[in-house]
Amino acid sequence: MSRVSIIMPVYNGIHFIEESIKSIKKQTFTDWEFIIVNEFGSDDGSREVIQKYAKTDNRIKLLQNKERLGLAESLNQGILIAQGEYIARVDVDDPSYPKRLQKQVEYLDTHKDITLCGTIQRSVTPTAKTVQKVSTDVDTLRASMLFGCEISHCSVMFRKEYFLKNNLKYDKNALSEDYDLWMKIIFDTKITNIDEVLVDHRWGFENISIKKGERLREESRKISKKALIKYFNIDIEKEQIDQYLLSGWNSKPIEYAKNHREIFLKDGYRLLSMIEEKNAELSLIHPAALKKVMKRKWDWICECCGAVYNKELNSQKGKSPILQHQPLISVILPVYNSAAYLRLAIDSVLAQSYSNWELLLINEYESDDGSVEICKRYEQEDSRIHFIQNEQKLGLGNSLNKGFLQAKGKYIARLDADDIAHPDRFQKQIRVLEENKDIGICGSWQHHFGNVDWNHKPAENPEQCKANLLFWCDLCHSTLMLRKSVVKKYHLYFNPDYQAEDFELWTRALKVTKIVNIPEVLGEYRCSEENITISKWGELREESGHLVAKQLKDNLSIAIPKEKHYLLNGWGNIYTEVEKNKKEEMLEQLKKILLHIWSKNKKIQFYSESELLTALNSKWRWAKYNEDWHNMRNPYCIQRVFDDHYPLSTKVRIKRFLNENKGINKKVIKCMEHIFKPMTESVIKEIFSAEDKICKHINNITWNRIQFILRKQDARIWKAERETRVNQQLISELLFQTNVRPVDKQEKIRIVFLFQVASFWPSIESFYESVLKDNRFAVKLLCYDEDYDKTIKTDTTREYLLNKYSDFEIYEKFDIDAFSPHIVVVQTPYDTNRAQRYKTFFLRSKGYRIVYIPYGIEIADTDHAKQAHFNESVIQNCWRLYTLSETMKKDYFKYCTNATAVRAIGLPKFDALYEPEKFPLPDEIRQLSNGRKIILWKVHFPKVISENGKKILVTPYIEEYVSFAKKIQQYGNLFFIFMPHPRFQEFNDDIQVKRKLELLIHILQKADNVYIDNQDDYRYSLCNADSIIIDRSAVMVEAGSRNIPILYMYNPDFNEPLTEAIAPLIESYYQGTTSNDMEEFLDMCQKNEDPLWIKRKKAFAQCIPYFDGKCGERIKEDIIEALEAEKNLIPLEKD
Repeated sequence: MSRVSIIMPVYNGIHFIEESIKSIKKQTFTDWEFIIVNEFGSDDGSREVIQKYAKTDNRIKLLQNKERLGLAESLNQGILIAQGEYIARVDVDDPSYPKRLQKQVEYLDTHKDITLCGTIQRSVTPTAKTVQKVSTDVDTLRASMLFGCEISHCSVMFRKEYFLKNNLKYDKNALSEDYDLWMKIIFDTKITNIDEVLVDHRWGFENISIKKGERLREESRKISKKALIKYFNIDIEKEQIDQYLLSGWNSKPIEYAKNHREIFLKDGYRLLSMIEEKNAELSLIHPAALKKVMKRKWDWICECCGAVYNKELNSQKGKSPILQHQPLISVILPVYNSAAYLRLAIDSVLAQSYSNWELLLINEYESDDGSVEICKRYEQEDSRIHFIQNEQKLGLGNSLNKGFLQAKGKYIARLDADDIAHPDRFQKQIRVLEENKDIGICGSWQHHFGNVDWNHKPAENPEQCKANLLFWCDLCHSTLMLRKSVVKKYHLYFNPDYQAEDFELWTRALKVTKIVNIPEVLGEYRCSEENITISKWGELREESGHLVAKQLKDNLSIAIPKEKHYLLNGWGNIYTEVEKNKKEEMLEQLKKILLHIWSKNKKIQFYSESELLTALNSKWRWAKYNEDWHNMRNPYCIQRVFDDHYPLSTKVRIKRFLNENKGINKKVIKCMEHIFKPMTESVIKEIFSAEDKICKHINNITWNRIQFILRKQDARIWKAERETRVNQQLISELLFQTNVRPVDKQEKIRIVFLFQVASFWPSIESFYESVLKDNRFAVKLLCYDEDYDKTIKTDTTREYLLNKYSDFEIYEKFDIDAFSPHIVVVQTPYDTNRAQRYKTFFLRSKGYRIVYIPYGIEIADTDHAKQAHFNESVIQNCWRLYTLSETMKKDYFKYCTNATAVRAIGLPKFDALYEPEKFPLPDEIRQLSNGRKIILWKVHFPKVISENGKKILVTPYIEEYVSFAKKIQQYGNLFFIFMPHPRFQEFNDDIQVKRKLELLIHILQKADNVYIDNQDDYRYSLCNADSIIIDRSAVMVEAGSRNIPILYMYNPDFNEPLTEAIAPLIESYYQGTTSNDMEEFLDMCQKNEDPLWIKRKKAFAQCIPYFDGKCGERIKEDIIEALEAEKNLIPLEKD
């Protein structure tokens, strides 16, 4: 009798079965029997392969099912006839390493208390091989298995006696039959994993686990729920805890969690706390193991909902010991709805090389986005961290004061919830303060990142720091460390009556102590429209002038009339915002004030003369020339401050000129981009290496001559740009004709699909799938998700492909020249989205035929739209371009110089909509909608175009959407799917507009009858809507395929003219501009009325003549015909 019985179920496994059998025959442990259970209906030749091997090795046995049993029952049948002491599992597509059986038998022989052991697996996908690390001790595995299966089924070996004795079987009704079985025994016996990779697990090769998809994830959640009830008496449904918290370790519900961040964090914290409390009572899992897994699960929760943290940090490892002489630092960190970045800030404190600190997390009243739960988890994990909850609204200043008063440390360090401290910050600041007892405040330089990238470098010298603070808040607040004794002695607390509470405090502090800065970047400051200082910008501008005037009165006895305080403002340069005459008048008044400061200080000597002179010079040049005041220079005498004729560097003069002539500046930059971008890197390096020599020559040219040259460029730039484009086109055409590759009779048509943006994929999907099935083509799907252009969304590209297709290439590893395609299909019409090697000019020059199928439909009949649709570089470089109708084709012949490439045979994006049943409503939305009518609300980002020299908003006013959103919960009998453009909150620089967008999203997130759909594939929501509200976007044309009520929202002050090709369709929709129109539309829908349906149906048939599900196929055949028609091309033969 064999010691090990190996069981392998098979269903049509012809591609991998021999590899799996051979992997068992190669085992170093040889005392085994191999039972292969071939499923009824498995008819691809697998049975014959098994019989072949069974003839030559009597250890291999074929068990043929007489009826369809399924995986679970097939395994049960195999176990029933197994003779071995141990049962080992193998899958048909998952080979075992040679020493697998030997190591598992040795392990079970020496660990009699272990019933089942798996191993580490290596996951093999079409594009990668990754080792999947899982828990390898009994208690940690028990805790981990509560949240997902961490035992690789194809690696398992277990004791047969235990299973038979306890009448254990795989449940034939369970989709996750393995996870279901392990959870039935995990707390009754011991199971574990050997910490070694001993199997390969394939996925993405059409194996069953991939096909099960969401059903498998849903069942996994049910198994976790059962285990929590059975072992911990925790019923998450009764407790109303979000079920998606039980998604498997490798199945992160990222989009869902981000849309429900507040609930996800709060419920996650509550669930983990309940498990910890129950385990303290029941002692099911060792506390240390549970703590480890709860930390891992909390990290998982935060990752899902976008609460980023430092993954490299391990606060328990390598922590510096606290030495006796080290003084305590109290870190004050105020929190207000800071869940997104709070963990990074706290982690930066945990990562400090100096470890004797306490961290006071002061959470503001009504801060309820999950920040509280993040703070409490940290407090539980580290005794140095203390959570303080405000019981009433205090505001930033009073919250900081509260922290100052509760601080126990000798020093107080500041940090904000979205900023980061460098690891050596505390160590370096402590050294400065300990060695210099006269210094009361020590800051550092700080890197600003986010929507900017620069280093704020406040003055190192205390006297210069003091002088700079006269005009500007030239300190990096979240890098400061204060001596607590100085704070207490001089009552240096924040005054909550000021918006610029920090600037006001520093102006008091500089009178009683020295302030210095370490000349090194020791902090990271996150800049975004959400920063506190941005939202109160207007008030800060006014207040900064008052604070400067107050300093002048207190320090130099200079009284400035209140009506002139605005001249001293340092938060925004008002001198650049007024007419020339007004500016000269204001500058004259400012000059008098600055001279008065200089004169008064001569007598009082409050400021050091040299440093004050530098500050006065910077203030004047900032006001008059808009020069950056951070670039300080000492003019050596007060007369030079106001002398416009003293020598300046050519660089400063050119910059000043361009600042005063912004139109020229923009065009010069644009022209330079056209000139330099096509150049190779080596040429550019040579140009920049000669920069110093060029500058020396420029200095020899008179300033008047430079002005003359620059002004002349303004008239020539447009002509240069046009000539550049024309020349590029001519060169591209010449190279294309030289290098174009014909298709020989013996070879296949090589075609590359350049996949960049997941949400654009429907525009070419049916064409790709048609080509993929045709053996006349050799197809490469190229994942091009290079982070080259921030204006397009490529962050989900690779994930989308992994979920949809198994066979694709990664751009970093793909050699396009080696593949030598005949055709390259591009997704976007903008070459600015791609690096040089994938720009269409470059690809066409190599002889590749460019095919473009518009991802957006040509909607608007404006100058702006004509440029985007007919004159972009991709369109000019096309060999073939496809459009929806002959009417649209006429517009190409009107406005496009490459119109001969255009074919009007339909767009593939309509093929899928021809069969809407292929897009069932996702389970999550189906459950939330609960049978209610679904209203799809599809919105574009606020789009501003330039028409006739004016900036015009062409989308509806956001105020109307906000107004409607506030009433949306009144429609409880309807369920809304809100689908914003992927860049809904990013494509506008107007802070006020962004605020309104944030408010709109916030209101909708709170509504219980709204689901925010940020998925890349919009078709699932579109195909299941009962009515649609939409504004200007390509989807508004696709919406017509549904023939359901559609409300088209437009801007009442600019009803964007539409192209002739789609105007009849949009005119057949209901029209609206206000929230009232939206309400009236919904009232009509609720009455099941739709008086325009016949008109809409006729208009769709007129505008979309190719709606038959065959557009992709037609495009494929058109390409083949075109290739066959080319000179010297022999017709391609189809097998």
